[in-house]
Amino acid sequence: EERISRWAWKMVYNELKRPDSKIVRELNQLYAMADAAAKNGNLEESRQLYTDIVMAGQMMFEEASQFIREQIAFEEKMKQLTVEADDAFKQGELEKARKMWQTVVDEAQKVPGI
Repeated sequence: EERISRWAWKMVYNELKRPDSKIVRELNQLYAMADAAAKNGNLEESRQLYTDIVMAGQMMFEEASQFIREQIAFEEKMKQLTVEADDAFKQGELEKARKMWQTVVDEAQKVPGI
């Protein structure tokens, strides 16, 4: 779980450092609004906007964590299917092994970036 947390924060950091990030633009707008509200004496509005910024960051982290957990589960499933295909191949069940390997290939191709 600690590694998932580190990876998730890394994903959030990478998103926040992108110069073309829509999320960064939105967070910057919220920050500017919060700053302006504070300068105008609207402390409650300012506090709420800053809270929204923090919550947005936490949501980004939670979404990244969930994505990583799903990717790990997917990889474990594909690894198990590969082991089963290897076993089927060793037992002479060539068609069964081929179908399993084809499933692994087909599912892997659905993953963005592969």
